[in-house]
Amino acid sequence: MIWESHPWKVDLGRRAAWLRKQQKVRKWPESALVRVEQCIMIGCYCVRKLVEAKKLTDRVSKRPVPLESYPAIGKPVTLLNWHKLDELYDFEKGQKQPRPLGFLCNQLIHSYVFVFGFNHREGLSFVLFCSDHVRNKNLFKISVRALANLFDAVARDDVWSSHFTLRVAQGGTVKDYDVKNR
Repeated sequence: MIWESHPWKVDLGRRAAWLRKQQKVRKWPESALVRVEQCIMIGCYCVRKLVEAKKLTDRVSKRPVPLESYPAIGKPVTLLNWHKLDELYDFEKGQKQPRPLGFLCNQLIHSYVFVFGFNHREGLSFVLFCSDHVRNKNLFKISVRALANLFDAVARDDVWSSHFTLRVAQGGTVKDYDVKNR
């Protein structure tokens, strides 16, 4: 459990700034791709921990994340073909599909597919990803700009008030508190 959120949020702010700089990079050796992947994975883990620790306002923690979704064609996604995206997903049937913040973090943290997309003018542009659980259903896309903006929003978010309601199951078993943060 996170007791003090400030250091986590400072780190996310740094990650957001660093990701923005990577959008202008033109040369991508393997080591640079690894650093970007680590930045995104660790950043998403930090976001998920802050959400679970109730260290964010409901406005930020329940904010929908702008994703695009591409349906699987039907061929099983495996360890030997996961990188052949054009054979596995229908990129002509992409749909905008906002999803919850927790969904995004879990998909990226547990990614089975994780591939960068580049734009000739902007360099690093987006990430294609999906977890083991949804790899045979959908592939998702998020822009690097949206990820950096998300990390920044979490980094700047401050909880000013909290309302706790004890959740009790039938029979009197105490579960936990529901928390609403503003």
